[in-house]
Amino acid sequence: MKSVKLIVGLAAGNGFGIGLAGSGMNEPQKVLGLLDVYGDWDATVLIALATALILVMLMFYLAQYLSEPVFAAEFEPVEKQDLDKRLVIGALLFGIGWGLVGLCPGPALSSIFYFEPNIFIFIVMMVAGMFLAGKVAK
Repeated sequence: MKSVKLIVGLAAGNGFGIGLAGSGMNEPQKVLGLLDVYGDWDATVLIALATALILVMLMFYLAQYLSEPVFAAEFEPVEKQDLDKRLVIGALLFGIGWGLVGLCPGPALSSIFYFEPNIFIFIVMMVAGMFLAGKVAK
């Protein structure tokens, strides 16, 4: 079962990376163009966002008919469902960072093999932020 989960995980990750690259979501200029509604607005990224939303909605709809998970022994319950200060601040920082540089973790990691210095700087700072957030949370 572990090898099947690994293969499914690799296939899903590969599909995710290809989708990001194909849609332009890993190009900061493309994402920033979406956010520049008063300038040179580029709404083509909305196609990728709409496609992702439709797929997630479809999967949630289909998941309600599963009596057990396909690749796990049991469903894992969501531990935290309330909206707290930490979640809101984290979401705000995420959105501000994405809006400033046009990158978020998924596209940054899928762009690592472009060997662009700004991608490496982003990833180093992202990992540092994760480390600091873990220290602050304790």
